Amino acid sequence: MFFYDKKIIYLGLYQNREKVRSAGILRIEVRNDLITMQLQIKDAGNVNPSDCPVKMEGTEKDSRLGNIHIERGRAACCFRFPQNAIGEGKISYGKLVGIQIILSDNKVIWGYIGNGSKRSKEKEKTEKKEEKEETKEKDEKEETVTASIIENIETENISDIIEEIATDKWSQLKKEFPVVHPFTDQTEFISIAPKNFVILNQEYQELVNNSFLLHGFYNYHHIILGKYDDDYYLGVPGNYYERERMVASMFGFEGFAFGSGIGETENPSKGTFGYYMKQVDI
Repeated sequence: MFFYDKKIIYLGLYQNREKVRSAGILRIEVRNDLITMQLQIKDAGNVNPSDCPVKMEGTEKDSRLGNIHIERGRAACCFRFPQNAIGEGKISYGKLVGIQIILSDNKVIWGYIGNGSKRSKEKEKTEKKEEKEETKEKDEKEETVTASIIENIETENISDIIEEIATDKWSQLKKEFPVVHPFTDQTEFISIAPKNFVILNQEYQELVNNSFLLHGFYNYHHIILGKYDDDYYLGVPGNYYERERMVASMFGFEGFAFGSGIGETENPSKGTFGYYMKQVDI
């Protein structure tokens, strides 16, 4: 059976785990059993000419590819391996998480790859069309809900008004989406998809382009949204590994909930299923 996949990974320059700027691109092409990776560094910053190690990060281990010579902040090279034995660690294409070019102890060039099967262009077009239609429908529903609340408000205090709208919106969302109980504390969450992010406050709607979130969604086909006290949390499903936790943190998901949920006092063990969490507003 013929297998083909192609990806373009945008690389960033990170110092002390903080992104400084864009640094280059990685082009990946897989044809049957062969993977070709074309690496181009456009701006590595002020570094001395040197051979820097290139590593692929996997779900369970890393794999060194070799070195790339960087001079005047620029470099280019190409690697080819069997797709099931990439680098010295011989990890498979399906288990790739990221690529890392180590410049110094606190400075790296990094890009997120993720894994999963490639969707067809026809399916992508269908999903985009459905997303636009559903987004429009959700907008109209939210406007109706908010308007009906405001019509019933006359002389209430403004803080009470805001609280009532927020409370009613959460109640309405639980009617619109499947309610799930992912943790043993039985806290109610709703199961949503990136195309539903119109329900979030505008500043959080850009999470629809978050690579880590999309990676989790395409693997597990859902995202959760729940309420603890007066705070709302978005959860991306996944298994706990230290490497995955670091990647999640870089993309804004700094907590991991499992077992009894956000209040769980035990530390997760390697491979534990749960949700990488981020606080949001609706």
